[in-house]
Amino acid sequence: MNTSAYWSDQLEGFVRYFERHTPWLPQAIAGASAARIEHAQRLAGTLFPPEYRAFLQTLGETRQGGLGPFLEHMKFGMDALEEFYSQPGLRPPRHAVFLWTYEFDAPYDIFLETQGGERDVRGLLQAGWSVDEDTGALLEEEPTLMPLDGSLLRFLYTEAFLKLRNPLLPHSLQLRDRRHAEESVAAQLRLRNGLEETAARFGFTAVPYADGNQVLYDRVDASLMLYAQPGANVVYVSSADERELGLLGEVLRDKLDLALWR
Repeated sequence: MNTSAYWSDQLEGFVRYFERHTPWLPQAIAGASAARIEHAQRLAGTLFPPEYRAFLQTLGETRQGGLGPFLEHMKFGMDALEEFYSQPGLRPPRHAVFLWTYEFDAPYDIFLETQGGERDVRGLLQAGWSVDEDTGALLEEEPTLMPLDGSLLRFLYTEAFLKLRNPLLPHSLQLRDRRHAEESVAAQLRLRNGLEETAARFGFTAVPYADGNQVLYDRVDASLMLYAQPGANVVYVSSADERELGLLGEVLRDKLDLALWR
């Protein structure tokens, strides 16, 4: 089994990106062997998409809880994968593979789509299982699947940015859209374009894959985050320096017609 060189490079790039902020990261992760991934693929009865194989080859043997707050609520990797597909009576969904279980409050399973070409970006799906009301056992039915925003790489970059990178910046503020009622596509595009132009002007670079409803920009001493929701947009600004935070907040407020929230 050959893991796609393209997706291997993407996962290695992910590790290098956050190693700048968390130098301990490469030593904390552990990848699974090709043989074990091959075994899990036979157990699952489906071909793993190339980005999932690269993910397992990079993080598949990582110790649960070994990445600090990053993925702390996710039960993932080879042990979780093998345990999931060894459940008696399980009818896993077609055209999707188990990715992890989110274990916080009520746990739920997340899957990754399997169909598509080598470099296609596949979506994430949340599974809902039917259980016997008396015994709590899984019924022999395929789960219902609800599409989630984004892909595996988008989730990893966003989660690592929020849990590993941004907590290193002690000063922060929020800016909110003044035009709460303006929900047009044109208004969203103006806001995104304005933030992109301002970020570039002040030396920020876009975080890879973070181009969905959460748009992220990074700089060595600061970050910008747009939570894009028509009529209720929020821009978060974080900085290592309080004076720089104030400057960035003022520029964004004037440029994007935002109001200081806190």
